[in-house]
Amino acid sequence: MRHLRNKVFVVTGAGSGIGRALSIALDKEGAQLALNDINEQALQETAKLLKNKAITRAFSVAQRDEWLAFKTEVMAHFGGLDALINNAGIAHEAVAVEHLRETDLKKVMDINFYGVVHGTQVFLPELARAREAAVVNISSIFGVTAVGLQSAYCASKFAVRGYTESLRMEAMSYYPNLLVSVVHPGGIDTNVAENAITAGSRTEEERHKDLSTFKQTFITSPEKAAATIIEGIKNSKTRILIGMDAKIMDLTARLMPVGYSKRILKEMKKNGLVDGQIIEPIEKREGKQL
Repeated sequence: MRHLRNKVFVVTGAGSGIGRALSIALDKEGAQLALNDINEQALQETAKLLKNKAITRAFSVAQRDEWLAFKTEVMAHFGGLDALINNAGIAHEAVAVEHLRETDLKKVMDINFYGVVHGTQVFLPELARAREAAVVNISSIFGVTAVGLQSAYCASKFAVRGYTESLRMEAMSYYPNLLVSVVHPGGIDTNVAENAITAGSRTEEERHKDLSTFKQTFITSPEKAAATIIEGIKNSKTRILIGMDAKIMDLTARLMPVGYSKRILKEMKKNGLVDGQIIEPIEKREGKQL
């Protein structure tokens, strides 16, 4: 898809971060946009930054019925679709597997994974009718290498990767017009960490400390990430790594498919991202010195 002018794009999570940067960059390319975010105010703020009018719908990507309503709007307004970028996602605060709550795991999977599933299934028939089309699913470098205390997030992003790569093989047989891409960003300077689910494992003081330390790993701007994704679409790339950190971690996993865990753990401890012992949930620490 070398030329994006007048191509119709659906972008989720467009209210901030990579989603907003993608919306602005695609608008400059002359694409027509249908945007989603769960935050209505943030979504409208993005729309105001665009030169061309976009259609918008605020909803949780975890809700399939909302996706169906969104599809009705998109098709009524544009009459077709050329590309879907499943970008919406959520993180969770540091929590050990032993203490990960089922409700938190479900919420992360519902948004990060099932949001991708719903969007892809709902719009795939329309994309199959386009002369050239694209499905771009945002995973993470944590969909290539897993890290401790982020089991739910890593599980969701590995799931996105597997789902997308399976669809890519199907496209080779059934949808020759369809580019299927998975994106693995490294540390991107967005507000995903600030909006992370509180998993009942960290006090406010600990959360602020975690956030401050974690932000030091945010080395790539959303604008750079968006430019890399768009360039990947134009050049029909099926696997897009964003940031030098992502490229290094990807290479490390290739060279050390088992040993990378020790290597990354050493760096995480060095940067204060892993505690010396498992921290109990806050309710178990009540009455103890925090």
